[in-house]
Amino acid sequence: MPSRWHRFDRTLKLIAEQEPTGLLDWLAEVLPIPGPVTLLDANLSKELLDSAREVDVLWRAEARGKPFLLHLEFQLKRDEPGRAEMGERLAGYIMRLYEREHLPVTSVVIYLQRLGQLPSSPFLIPSGLDSRSTLRCDYEVIKMWELAPATVLARPYPALWPLAGMMQGVKAETVIDIAQQIVETPLAQEQKSELIGQLVVLAGIQLAPEVISATFRRHPMMDEMLEASSTAHMFWERGRIEGLRDVARLGLEHRFGALGADLLQAIGAADEPTLTTIITYSEESLEQVRARLGLPGEAQ
Repeated sequence: MPSRWHRFDRTLKLIAEQEPTGLLDWLAEVLPIPGPVTLLDANLSKELLDSAREVDVLWRAEARGKPFLLHLEFQLKRDEPGRAEMGERLAGYIMRLYEREHLPVTSVVIYLQRLGQLPSSPFLIPSGLDSRSTLRCDYEVIKMWELAPATVLARPYPALWPLAGMMQGVKAETVIDIAQQIVETPLAQEQKSELIGQLVVLAGIQLAPEVISATFRRHPMMDEMLEASSTAHMFWERGRIEGLRDVARLGLEHRFGALGADLLQAIGAADEPTLTTIITYSEESLEQVRARLGLPGEAQ
């Protein structure tokens, strides 16, 4: 999974772990789920039977007195060519979850950024004999960019407020407003810093990191709190290294044409000093570049 996705994925899973009750309360309204809805168990195993994969979030909940599994998948980008589309993957997940728990399953795909045409529910496998379906998989879709920030900011769950950073109408100034709301809540300073860090990470889905950084520098107190966030440090560090990788790759492609898979993989794993050297010494031959990356000197 690309490192850019890791920081968003990790942040969202952390929010689900920190505030499952609040997130379920929000989902029950957004979907909506007929209530009242109660969280029964937020610590179910996410591993799937007979599969190396695991789901993003899995809870056992109860609606109108009936238990069910609530399964969440966070999706940042389109399905890659050759990979099963979302509906097909969900059908596989649901079958394995039902086999393991023998409870009804509600699956929700939460799309994090505008992607154009998206798969729609239901996913159907035709019978091949008539118009009926051999398998039908219904699922729910949430498009974060279509939701008003007030859907989370008006709730008494500060751990959910960073989600507003990727909602409708997000701008650098609105990120500051959300951060201010976090600052004013009666939490420990360390908790506030981490929430602001999570907010910045999620806002980075729609806004350039340098824009967010420049805006925070104009607000010294909040900039100081952001600096104290381990989540934010991870965001800036990875963002800087990924930028160097892009520059190195583009520079090498300009000089040598299409790069081989081994060279692309080595660039993706290279550390900051190596990438900086490759960018700086732009007159080096392809053999020299490969040597810096620890690759044999064979031709592309």
